[in-house]
Amino acid sequence: MTPDHKQSNEADRAAKAFYGQSDKAFAAQIAEICGNDPKLMQAFSRTRDRFLGRADKPEQRLC
Repeated sequence: MTPDHKQSNEADRAAKAFYGQSDKAFAAQIAEICGNDPKLMQAFSRTRDRFLGRADKPEQRLC
């Protein structure tokens, strides 16, 4: 396994752990990260929607 491949797998696992957590846990975590910045919270939520494959399903979005 090359170092680049290993880093890619680690990044994939990190993204899955961050974006794949429960809606409640994700909302709490981004609220802590973003403070009072609603645009940043929306950016995280949109990225999560794309990651989870639900970007075209507004009924499943957090924001």
